[in-house]
Amino acid sequence: MIDNTLTRALHDANFVKATYPTYPKDIDVHQKRIVYNIVGWLLSSALTRANRDKRLRDDFVPFVNRHKFSSAREFREAHPEEEYQGLEAVVEERNVSWEGKSLIFASVPFYQFGLAVDVGYRASLENPTLLATYHGDLGPEILKMVSSAERVKMAWARCAQLSHMRARM
Repeated sequence: MIDNTLTRALHDANFVKATYPTYPKDIDVHQKRIVYNIVGWLLSSALTRANRDKRLRDDFVPFVNRHKFSSAREFREAHPEEEYQGLEAVVEERNVSWEGKSLIFASVPFYQFGLAVDVGYRASLENPTLLATYHGDLGPEILKMVSSAERVKMAWARCAQLSHMRARM
């Protein structure tokens, strides 16, 4: 009993817990474009999955449709603010419309959700102390931390709320 207590205390003393960053993470335009590219891929994947599995169609298709733009031009017109300028560039470059290969131009709320998730993962993976001292399965622990973070939950709530509001219109 005492040995288990001491072993646990030693384990806990050398264990660094994954925590969502409390400070704003400043990322450059290239990283923001990568996040925008990833969220476009997520929406494209959701749409593809819904088209393959008809049971998912009623839930996924309206959500995706409410969080996408048809073109880079449409995205730029909707978001002329400086902080969003150029986000769509990577998606626009990668889209090959005549081959049917394209990512979706995501809405700003969905991009902000992806950015909130990215901040948590990046902070964890850039923490060498966390990586060096972790005694378990790091991936699920980071996922648990990111998915329970208030900033991530709030960003997701904005996406869901936007979809619900538009569905009522």
